[in-house]
Amino acid sequence: MSEKTESPEGILDLISRIRDTSGEILSRELEMNGIEGVVPAHGKIIFHLFQKEKPVPLSEVVKASGRVKSTITGMVATLEKHGYLMRTHSPEDKRSVLVELTPKGRAMRELFNDISIRILDRIYMGIDRPEQEALTDSLSRINRNLKDALALYIAKENIK
Repeated sequence: MSEKTESPEGILDLISRIRDTSGEILSRELEMNGIEGVVPAHGKIIFHLFQKEKPVPLSEVVKASGRVKSTITGMVATLEKHGYLMRTHSPEDKRSVLVELTPKGRAMRELFNDISIRILDRIYMGIDRPEQEALTDSLSRINRNLKDALALYIAKENIK
């Protein structure tokens, strides 16, 4: 089935629909594999912690995710409730919260990698490598442009 090519003016709607559809596919993959309590929004937290061998400060997870602390704190609480990660206080600074994956959380690594490969294979189906690279480059530039615009808004707010 061939879908109508979108006009450049419809880029935000198209990106939104891609995000929604890929999130729904990921949710179904997780559900089919018996992973409960994990939603696509948890991905950045989990993938960041997959790279770490020891507990990391919550502030590092917040920075790596690009989201605000209150959002990450809620997500961490959900993942902890389902047994995928745990929070502890830093022995050096009791005010600092550390997070790490539990054995149950670490056990998801191979499954997450497999799911990621399947989704990427589907995303790039029928798109050759040069087109993939051009698409990624264009989307990266769009992301940078929007981040620059957001920084200007934030700077204006801080001047007030």
